[in-house]
Amino acid sequence: MPSERTPLLGSLPAMLGITKQPRAHFLDNLRSILVAILVFQHSAANIINRTYFDESRPPPSSLTPLLVFNEVNTHFLWVSFFLVSGWAARLALEARSDFHFIRKRAVKTVLPAVLYLLVGRWFITRLLQDLGIDIFASPNPEWSAFAQLSGPGPYVLFLAIIELVYLSMRLVVEKYPSISIVRVYSACPGPQGVKFAITVLLTYAAITIITFLNVQLYTFIPSVFYLLHPGDAPGYGAPFTLIVAYLAGIHSHFVKKYLLIKRPWVAWAALIPTVLFAYHPSPILDFVASAYKDAPAHTVDSITSSIYYPLVGFTLPIALFSVSFSTPYTRIRWNGWANHAAPVAYIHLVPVAHNIYLLDRYNIIVHPVIRALVVGAGSLIESWVLVRMVVKFWPLVRTD
Repeated sequence: MPSERTPLLGSLPAMLGITKQPRAHFLDNLRSILVAILVFQHSAANIINRTYFDESRPPPSSLTPLLVFNEVNTHFLWVSFFLVSGWAARLALEARSDFHFIRKRAVKTVLPAVLYLLVGRWFITRLLQDLGIDIFASPNPEWSAFAQLSGPGPYVLFLAIIELVYLSMRLVVEKYPSISIVRVYSACPGPQGVKFAITVLLTYAAITIITFLNVQLYTFIPSVFYLLHPGDAPGYGAPFTLIVAYLAGIHSHFVKKYLLIKRPWVAWAALIPTVLFAYHPSPILDFVASAYKDAPAHTVDSITSSIYYPLVGFTLPIALFSVSFSTPYTRIRWNGWANHAAPVAYIHLVPVAHNIYLLDRYNIIVHPVIRALVVGAGSLIESWVLVRMVVKFWPLVRTD
């Protein structure tokens, strides 16, 4: 017998104007995973520049894993964040108007970053100074309290600039459709897969060239990232890599079709060697260096860097996205953690500094790797608990 739930002619039509696209939970979950990595990244960077910084001698061998971890993350972590942001922006623009997207992004993303950079950092440092607590002391003169507390703020502002330019281009294309890059791309002869492969290869070549020039000349990376946080740089390919990552997210249908691995076990099988190569590239880099053994040392370093860093910045985000996209567990909503990842990205900086201060003061745990793990895990838990408490006792604050 047909009813409202099972009508005779099929399901009831959706009410116009209230249809809502299902939320892509894997993006929220992946963003929360990246925030967790960011906490450990800042733990490692702070330990390197506070506990073991000494300009008069080379770093101890026990510090090598943290140096590698810190260097690798600068080339894939922010690229992954921008890829997530572009993908999420595409879904948001498909569901709502451009104005609604701008308003929501300004209120929930840009405004908190501006307030934190202009007021939050000053308030935290002033409060701790008045209490007579100096948890940010460092022998590195560039590692000031303001630098340690900058967090993701500079990247959020850069993301806002990219999105503003992109939305402006959308308005222009709506008025003059003939200049649409997508239309020109579609009009080019050849199969779509071949055109996409050529686009990826040309983009990768451009990133390789920019990386080589950056290692040689050190000029292209925006100085604002070093000014606000000298240890949280975006990698040698920036800002081009961040722009490319965002645009790749905007055109996520191509990424999903041609780059992501759809089978979970294959995605995990690809992620493991990718991570091993990213964090232990010595055999391959030694082989490359041996081929240029007669060249000057700086040239060899530029060549190996231009091969290694673009490869890491391309393969590791795609491998992570493949796992997150294909694994059933990462496609469901993580209520406990994913909802609070954004504020954790800011407030974890104080627990990181405080935990390192305690370990240094009482000389607890000597090995730097174990220190980084303890500081990272402790800061992650403390930050999450603090956010949960604020949300529980101040319901006006929404973190989802």
